[in-house]
Amino acid sequence: MTNTPSQAWSWRPWTRPVPRGVDILLAVVLFLVEVGRLAVDAFLGVGLEVWAAQGNEAQIAAADRAYLRRLRTHLVVALCAVVLAAVFRARRTAYAHVWVALIIGVMSLNERDL
Repeated sequence: MTNTPSQAWSWRPWTRPVPRGVDILLAVVLFLVEVGRLAVDAFLGVGLEVWAAQGNEAQIAAADRAYLRRLRTHLVVALCAVVLAAVFRARRTAYAHVWVALIIGVMSLNERDL
């Protein structure tokens, strides 16, 4: 009976925010990793496949469709990370993932119509 309500529920992640330093570090690192992965995928994933196709339109279209599927998958992962960061009350990490999701959305809108 000596447990107070704050002690009984303190193990839950949403009861207190993540410390500011950890939140900023995690936001910066995850943002750089995700944007770097997008850049590498755009260059190596699609760029080299289009170069290797050597003008074959069927292979180029297949490479573009595969790239758009990878972008959509990455968008879903980024949005799930936003939800997890919001649950753990890591505001800056959630903002960083929202920016990544916006970048992915712009990249997918700029692709050719397939």
